[in-house]
Amino acid sequence: GYVFLVSRPGTTAHFNRERKEKAVRILKEVLVDELGLKVAVKMHPKEYHEGIYENVLGKENYGSGWIYSENHPYILGKNSQFAITFLSSVCIDMVALGVPVIEFLDLTGFTTDDNSRITYDDRGNPVMEYRQLGLVLGASNKGELTENVKRILKDKETVIDELMEKYRNIYPDPDGSIKSVCDEIFSAYND
Repeated sequence: GYVFLVSRPGTTAHFNRERKEKAVRILKEVLVDELGLKVAVKMHPKEYHEGIYENVLGKENYGSGWIYSENHPYILGKNSQFAITFLSSVCIDMVALGVPVIEFLDLTGFTTDDNSRITYDDRGNPVMEYRQLGLVLGASNKGELTENVKRILKDKETVIDELMEKYRNIYPDPDGSIKSVCDEIFSAYND
């Protein structure tokens, strides 16, 4: 059992190097130190090794407590206990696979003036679209992260059912998706 961490570069205002390092430190405290979980990190294609994971998770723990993985997100997600993103469309694929996802992103202090993708949850907190749509469990701080991780570990099926309900409100039933795509292609081709 491991947690699949979908990484991203620390290169934006709302997720710069400092914010990324803080997030990884909190992840280490909750996942590794408190719960004894292992972490598989999948780097973003545009991300380079900044040394954050080595510094925070420990070079000496590489291979035993955490790893980088080049495996496809499908494989990493399917075999994980759950996934965590800092903001990634991979969350949609994970929910479709039946993998619970926590989006760990603190946007405190940011507004729609800073980023047009920012919206607000029912408590007035700035969030991005996946959290607003309910496709992920949201966490902006250590307390929320801990609460969501424990919720998943206690009742994973209920969590994925809730996420899947939101998913199906937005996306058609995945079981019929291949037929739907084929029908659209044939329709466009025959027009």
